[in-house]
Amino acid sequence: MLFRSRYEPQAADCRCLTGMDLPPDATSVQVLDVAILFDDCLIRLYQQVIQQPVEREIIELFESLIRMEETDQVRLKKIKAMDYF
Repeated sequence: MLFRSRYEPQAADCRCLTGMDLPPDATSVQVLDVAILFDDCLIRLYQQVIQQPVEREIIELFESLIRMEETDQVRLKKIKAMDYF
């Protein structure tokens, strides 16, 4: 069975992922920066989904995903601030 989404992201070209390439010798700070940016991109995508006319269950799912990504961002920023690596 093929899944077809009824949602088409407004930013389907994923420009928010531009510049997230990591060199083979990337530092831990570079990796953390890209991870934080990626979380931000996912948050924006999820926010676009909940702005669409979708069922309440879908909205609740994506709100939960937003909270998870925001929590992840906080953890990553704390790790970066502690200069853990």
